[in-house]
Amino acid sequence: MIMQSEKSKVTTNIEESKGFVIEATENILETLSSRLYTNPIRAVMRELVSNGIDANIEAGIDAPIKLHLPSNIEPEFYVEDHGIGMDEQTIYDVYTHYGNSTKNGSNNCIGGLGLGSKTPFAYTTQFFVVSAKNGIKNTYVCFKDENNMPKISKMDSEEVPLDETGPKVSFPAKSEDFWSFAAEAVITLLFTMK
Repeated sequence: MIMQSEKSKVTTNIEESKGFVIEATENILETLSSRLYTNPIRAVMRELVSNGIDANIEAGIDAPIKLHLPSNIEPEFYVEDHGIGMDEQTIYDVYTHYGNSTKNGSNNCIGGLGLGSKTPFAYTTQFFVVSAKNGIKNTYVCFKDENNMPKISKMDSEEVPLDETGPKVSFPAKSEDFWSFAAEAVITLLFTMK
C-alpha cells in the first residue's frame, strides 16, 4: 500500500544537519519483531493472512489462501498462498530487512511497512518459510540466535514443477494456545478478508 505522509519544508540558518538512523541492536529488533503487538497471536495471523492475500493479488489470481489452525493432531500453524513466490534473493531481502516491502508501490495491497513477515517472532523464537518459484523450492528457518538476534538459514532446496508457486510460513503452536488461534482466526478473517 502506498503510504501517505505530509511533507514539510523547513528553512533555517543552521548550516549543517544530520539525518536520523536506526541502529540494528537487539533491543530495537526485539521491539520491531514482538513488542509492537499486545496480542501476538492476532498480530501474526493478521499479518501472514494479509501477506497471503497480497501475494495472490500481485500474482493476479483469485485463489484462496490456506490457513491451518493448530490442533492436538497437527499442532502446526501456517499460512500458505499461491502467489508468484519468492526466490532466494527476495526471501533474504524481505526477511532480513525491517522496513523493506515489495508492496509499498501499490494501493491494491494491504501491507507496505516491511514488518509483517517478521511477526512470527512475536509468538515464537523460530519459524519456517518454504517458497517455490521458477521450479525451485527452498526451505528456510528464521530463528533468534544466542544473543536474541534474528537470523535466517537456508535448510533445503529442491526442483519442483514450474507451476508450483507461493510461500508457506509455519511454526508449531503451544497446546494451551490452540483455542486462542481459533478465536483469533474468526476476528482476523472478519476484518481482513475482502
